[in-house]
Amino acid sequence: SGPPYPESRARHRIAKAIQDAHYSLYGLGWLEKAALRDDHFLFLRHTYELLERLLTALFALNHTWFCEEKRLTRRVASFPYAPAQVESRLRSIIMHQGEDSDLPHCLRSIKELCADTVRCAHRRYPDLVLPADWR
Repeated sequence: SGPPYPESRARHRIAKAIQDAHYSLYGLGWLEKAALRDDHFLFLRHTYELLERLLTALFALNHTWFCEEKRLTRRVASFPYAPAQVESRLRSIIMHQGEDSDLPHCLRSIKELCADTVRCAHRRYPDLVLPADWR
């Protein structure tokens, strides 16, 4: 479990990770272009980068040190501050299962997960300034 997770670190990590995820999605536009061109490699590469930033934010939001471990999605699902059905949503996005096997649909799922993560962050830290537009 490690040392206590300071409040100041949590606030900083949440804001930075979510802003970086937003920049990945909108500033660079790689995911959207990859989805439209059906470019699976580019989509996969940047999806994982973006999801890692969201997971970093979720760990910080729950004052837990981020560690790459087995059953990471299951651990995130047990957090009190996490989007609804986060485990199954992450699994569907990561594995490109069901509707998320279609890249444009998967991109929409990622955007919804980002927006839900921001809502969770605002429940705990209403004063944090985070990107609101994930369309």
